[in-house]
Amino acid sequence: MKTLFIECSMGAAGDMLMGALMEIAPRKAVEQLKELGIPGVEILPKKGDKSGITGTHVRVMVNGREEGEEMEHHAREHEHVHEGEPHHHHDHDHHHDHNHDHDHDHDHEHIHEHHHFTIDDVGRIIIKLPVSGKVKKDAFAVYMKIAAAESKVHGKPMDQVHFHELGSMDAVADVVGNCLLMDAIGADKVVVSPINVGSGTVWCAHGRLPVPAPATAEILMNKEYYTDGTEGELCTPTGAALLTYFADEYGDRPAMRTRAIGVGLGHKDFARPNIIRVFLGDTVEHAPAAPVGAPEEPASLPEGMDMAVELSANIDDMTGEELGFAMEALFAAGALDVWYTPIIMKKSRPAVKLSCLVSPAEEERIVRIMFRYTETAGIRRTECERYVLEREIAEEGGVRVKHYHGHGVTRHKAEYDDIADRASEEGKSYREMLQEVEFGGNDN
Repeated sequence: MKTLFIECSMGAAGDMLMGALMEIAPRKAVEQLKELGIPGVEILPKKGDKSGITGTHVRVMVNGREEGEEMEHHAREHEHVHEGEPHHHHDHDHHHDHNHDHDHDHDHEHIHEHHHFTIDDVGRIIIKLPVSGKVKKDAFAVYMKIAAAESKVHGKPMDQVHFHELGSMDAVADVVGNCLLMDAIGADKVVVSPINVGSGTVWCAHGRLPVPAPATAEILMNKEYYTDGTEGELCTPTGAALLTYFADEYGDRPAMRTRAIGVGLGHKDFARPNIIRVFLGDTVEHAPAAPVGAPEEPASLPEGMDMAVELSANIDDMTGEELGFAMEALFAAGALDVWYTPIIMKKSRPAVKLSCLVSPAEEERIVRIMFRYTETAGIRRTECERYVLEREIAEEGGVRVKHYHGHGVTRHKAEYDDIADRASEEGKSYREMLQEVEFGGNDN
């Protein structure tokens, strides 16, 4: 099995992980990453070393500056940092909610001239990028993790959580870039080591916060993390969201035949090398491991069945665009399936019934998303048991193919996004590309 192991002995930040993945990703994906076209953003990878270990250092520039530069200036203006007093900022992708009020004058108003972005603004940026539908879905889902954590720790609805513009664009680049590289690498399983989060405090828009920052701690809930006493923020909210989104398992490096190693370099220097390493190789599965977050299934369920919850709501006051955006948000949040059914409501109003199928473990989070992105005031739930086919995904001829089996049935289906991307690249219709992939280009 093609396995990616992420070693987080010095935490994780978006640009560090991106640098490590660049070293093992296909060259085409790295070139695509440099040309993402996020407004005002440049992604600049450069070889370097930390304590003699060579790796890739990534600078994400927004309008010619790194967010870390401005946050350092902001910290000095607010805190009057004394000469020689360290300001620990592990990376430049930290972007806590920046919606605080100022009762006093500042002589650095340029800091606050930037616009503030909401999660919807970020979604609109992601949807326009020249990447596959899967990468867009992954990126939006990662950002939803960050927004949900910020919403909870600050006690505000997600639509009221504002991200400072510079930090937002920087984090969008980190999130989309990592999702693009992960998709190109195409690991069947991702294993993440216990995460070193650092210690002490970190500066953000609200002032000094303890490490791990509240949003990071929220994202890492029920995951294994620790500190080795290193002073500073080692794991940022963006790094935590990326790790927890892509992780299939957590633990030590599995027995594997390593084919490629990537090293990402951080900005700060510590007593230990400030790096993150990724190992890509092949493992032999002796026994299947339960997916991360999977619910425990009742012992009484027959083989080939699982539990699911169907959530539904009737809606008569949303536009087609709003309904489409809500569907994308639900899929990005982890819904198993989402669909609309035309109905007629009171006063003969045409309407739709939104139905959403979720695993029991994801129910509470999906309910919040349904309320956030629709106008409904109530959601119905029905528990159900499903007959399911076993599914495996394999790469065949550069295209991911889903293989289903069980209940006397065997079938396969090519991944839509992969076929669509290749069809666009080669100027063919979807049907032509699908037939070429399925029959190897043989017209007979």
